[in-house]
Amino acid sequence: MKSKRFYLTIIFLAVCLSGSNSFGLTQHWLNFWLDQDWYTQVNWTYGIRPTASDRVWISMTGTDSPNINIGVNALASRVYIGGSDNNGDLNVLGGTLTVGDSIYVGYNGYTGTLNLTSGTINVTSNRLYIGGSTGSTGSLNLFRGCS
Repeated sequence: MKSKRFYLTIIFLAVCLSGSNSFGLTQHWLNFWLDQDWYTQVNWTYGIRPTASDRVWISMTGTDSPNINIGVNALASRVYIGGSDNNGDLNVLGGTLTVGDSIYVGYNGYTGTLNLTSGTINVTSNRLYIGGSTGSTGSLNLFRGCS
């Protein structure tokens, strides 16, 4: 007969291994390579592009903000445009942004701007927040050829 401790250990391991964290890494846009390209791995905190389970923070504007170019399928669980420690911009220029949870355009008292020149944004949860928290300002600019 197996001990109670053995069964508790099995239950503990089963719970730990079966329950996954809803978020992966917290990735910050750095534009380290100075090319504004979402797809360039070194432009991100851990030197890898965000995955579908990662939270993404974009706190750069203008020529330092990221572009999702034609042919790029950018993934994230949640995207914050502005809000980590500065204002932020994100430009979709023909690629696709797929987000599982939500997008915040402006967060935590900062300003965010989401520009769709062409391409697609898919938010699985259907949650897009413009000015996502108290004191925040957000702008969504839609241009021709976007969905």
